[in-house]
Amino acid sequence: MEAPGDSDSPEAGVHDNFCGWKTERKLMSRSPDLATPYAFYDDPGLVWEFYHYRRELVRKTRPNPGHLALADAEKRFNADQRSFTVVTQNVDGLHGQAGSVNVLELHGNLFKTRCTKCSDVRVNLDSPICPALENRGPVECLQPVRYKSDLLTLFYIRFFETYWTVCLSVAQQVLLLLLCSSPVFDPQLHGHIPEEQLPRCHKPISDKHPDRLCNGLLRPHVVWFGESLDTDVLRRVGIAMTSADACLVVGTSAVVYPAAGFAQELAARGVPVAEVNVEVTPATKSLGYFFQGKSGEILPELFNDLSLS
Repeated sequence: MEAPGDSDSPEAGVHDNFCGWKTERKLMSRSPDLATPYAFYDDPGLVWEFYHYRRELVRKTRPNPGHLALADAEKRFNADQRSFTVVTQNVDGLHGQAGSVNVLELHGNLFKTRCTKCSDVRVNLDSPICPALENRGPVECLQPVRYKSDLLTLFYIRFFETYWTVCLSVAQQVLLLLLCSSPVFDPQLHGHIPEEQLPRCHKPISDKHPDRLCNGLLRPHVVWFGESLDTDVLRRVGIAMTSADACLVVGTSAVVYPAAGFAQELAARGVPVAEVNVEVTPATKSLGYFFQGKSGEILPELFNDLSLS
């Protein structure tokens, strides 16, 4: 079992989920405010513009040597009649591009959509995903000019996010209150996209009427702040953990749960666990082995020296 965090993607050219958008748009507001169900309900066009930007950013990247080493390791394990599972928090799909097959994506995938009406999930590689997003993305400058009136909802989202990451300290509670009043965007300033022009569901409503489509509004198939992880994915992770005889943790910050607890749970059961990371994490001391460095440099060497006999 191999559990990548978020370090593989920066080495491939995909940076932190929000830093590119924040830098190129020169936003005074926090871009994570766009990755919430509330933001999508309030302005799905702006949220889709943000995810269109992220999709196009990923299209310019390629899997790094770490991704390729994991894909090659899976083939070697399978040839030896052994299973090899990649559990990732990344949403860029680079493990699949590299050739990994048994991949469990905890936080979803940028190149999958989910219908808000019928819940149909499918891969969508269109660029742009709809005509209205043609040539949309980062703009030179966007100034926030209004505040959300529903601070209770924002408080819930921020509390949920922080609660599951670390225990709230007094300083964090103060920060939480400040985040609740962070400015967001006036759609009139960036060219509001009407909802009817956004991606729609093309699933037939029934086999008897293949020409009649659902036409529900699509959303990115990713886990937003305030949302639960997919129960089926978690079930499959549990199965992989039950049968795992070794675990390799790559690049995780070890603070985002439940993923942060997977390796520690295995280590507590006596399963050998190794960590590959550029720096020590809160989980390092509880794991058996630590390899310091970039995954793109460590993993190829590590798997080259690995014997399955």
